[in-house]
Amino acid sequence: MIMNKKSLEGYKIIFGYLGIFLIFTGVINLIPLLMLIFFPEEYTQAWHFLIPGIGSIGLGLLLYQFIKGKTNITTLKNQDAIIVTISWILCMFISAIPYTFEYSFSQSVFETTSALSTTGFSILNLESLSKILTFHRVILSFVGGIGVMLIMLVFLRDKRGMRLYSSEGHNDKLLPNLINSSKAILKIYCGYIIGGIILYIILGMNWFDSICHSVNAVATSGFSNKVGSIGYYDNIGIEIVTIILMLLGSINFLVQFLLIKGKWKNFFKYCETKAMTVIYAIFIPIIAFLLFKTADLSLSQSFRSAAFHTISAMTSTGFSIMNTNIPALSGSIILLLIILMLIGGGASSTSGGIKVYRIHLMIKDFFWNIKDKFISKNVVSLHFVQKAEETVAVDNEERDSVKFFILLYLFVAIVLTLLLSLYGYDVLSCLFDVISSMGNIGFSMGIFNPLSPNGVLWISTIAMLLGRLEIIVVMMAIVQIGKKIKDTIQYKKN
Repeated sequence: MIMNKKSLEGYKIIFGYLGIFLIFTGVINLIPLLMLIFFPEEYTQAWHFLIPGIGSIGLGLLLYQFIKGKTNITTLKNQDAIIVTISWILCMFISAIPYTFEYSFSQSVFETTSALSTTGFSILNLESLSKILTFHRVILSFVGGIGVMLIMLVFLRDKRGMRLYSSEGHNDKLLPNLINSSKAILKIYCGYIIGGIILYIILGMNWFDSICHSVNAVATSGFSNKVGSIGYYDNIGIEIVTIILMLLGSINFLVQFLLIKGKWKNFFKYCETKAMTVIYAIFIPIIAFLLFKTADLSLSQSFRSAAFHTISAMTSTGFSIMNTNIPALSGSIILLLIILMLIGGGASSTSGGIKVYRIHLMIKDFFWNIKDKFISKNVVSLHFVQKAEETVAVDNEERDSVKFFILLYLFVAIVLTLLLSLYGYDVLSCLFDVISSMGNIGFSMGIFNPLSPNGVLWISTIAMLLGRLEIIVVMMAIVQIGKKIKDTIQYKKN
């Protein structure tokens, strides 16, 4: 077997795009150094960021030479998945370097993956963490929330960039022009964050805390630099602002863009909007009732906590209030939270989970199948869903794709749950924390902590990555890399 010129060019394309990504990764690792302007006493940590930052940029510039100046570059089948998967893994490891000066390698990668995947888990002493390291995590949440590949579109400026972004689990295209699409999403995202910062400051947060919480609310990351999370402030105004930001972060970017343009009717007609409204209307009263019956809370406190945590779970944010102790909740509430975490937020949003659109389509598909049983076989049955601006027909391929993804998601969750249970934890706690990891939520039954075995942290790290890239992308990358390795071995033998 001969390795043809096309295959060799494929390697060069992969390395070239990875070079661009490494340059970008280096830059985001240097950004936290800006905090030294405000906290100069932390200057001794500067080199913790200079090493990965400069090193990544240098390596990136070398790899970029493979595609520099070239036009009409065409990626081969599934190369987009390889580029996206390797890019995320590189960013995880490189961005973990600043943590490795104080924590173990496994803990460092766990923290970095938690930030990039917008999960929000943390096993560190948050309030003793340096400002520069805290801000590093905030930047990673920002980048992970908006999508690493979206920001890279500024560099790519072509259809390949959109394919990379789509490979990351997004399918929104706000405007016909690629660059205008990326700019529109960035403006929306940054606008929400700035608005959140202003409101938080007005409500009493200091400027640093307001940045941390606003970024992590819109990114649906849920990382707080306070041990008590949002509950630390015990301020209903701050909780309301957080709820609004979490909801905005969980809504499809395309729908948000239409909403900003004043197309309210289209927003409320959209199938995901209606589905989210129904789910919240059902779950909030039920959880409030269960809290009132099983927890030491008044009726008003029960509704306050239920509303916040229901939205926090389903938007895959993971913020909490009232020092809520997840392991102390009743089993029925735990199961309801698992369901909410599985559902997740809107498609093409910063949220994780299976996504509301898929759940909506699965339920519709169930009733469509029942309805079709009573229709003559000679009649062609068409089925539709309401999207942002139009009613769209759903073909069998999309229906099968949704069912396959949901089954695959649940299968992976079960496998990871069983692996986690081998460390001696009860199955319900393992299931909860695996679903939280895969859905990029950050709620925990206490399995992930500073004393957790490395194997436990790596199971969660893998789950967070799989959830963020929606599993299939990683599978495609692994299969394609396996084929390339096999081809290379065959080539050397010949």
